[in-house]
Amino acid sequence: MAGVGTTAAQQAARPFWDVERLIGQVRKNDRGEVIQVRHTEKDNRTYVDVRVFYPGGDNRLRPGKGIALPADLADEVAGFILQASESIKN
Repeated sequence: MAGVGTTAAQQAARPFWDVERLIGQVRKNDRGEVIQVRHTEKDNRTYVDVRVFYPGGDNRLRPGKGIALPADLADEVAGFILQASESIKN
């Protein structure tokens, strides 16, 4: 619900994240989708956001499915990702 004196359009134009810094991205496929890793913050909480972005009708990247990991869990989850990757290689 929009706040007092705030229209729905103004509410929609406001970004979701308070802080959003792109760390890196990799190309996912030939359709222009990329996987982005970002440092994000919301309500004084810090996250590592890993998300698929896809090109919209205006060719701007739009967010898709992903996960926002609390910063204090990111290293542990990254370790498990590396273990899974190594397991696949062997």
